[in-house]
Amino acid sequence: VNGPGGSIVGVVGAHGYSGTIAPFANAQAANKRVWQTEVSDLGTNKSDISDGLRWAKSIHSYMVAAEANAWLYWLAAHTITTGESLI
Repeated sequence: VNGPGGSIVGVVGAHGYSGTIAPFANAQAANKRVWQTEVSDLGTNKSDISDGLRWAKSIHSYMVAAEANAWLYWLAAHTITTGESLI
């Protein structure tokens, strides 16, 4: 994470598709910000309140439990209907 001219990594990117949402110990030890940069809902294509609440809980877990500094959905809009995009 550090080169001759100082730190060369400013942000650690994480993908959230499965597994436990927990702090990123290596990034924290190196005093690096963590951005959850990629997540989608492969194949479900739901748009009801229960799905919205599921996403809210996931975002909350990344921001609070994993101590991420940012949360980004990887694909905002697309013409496909697989559940990967928000719109």
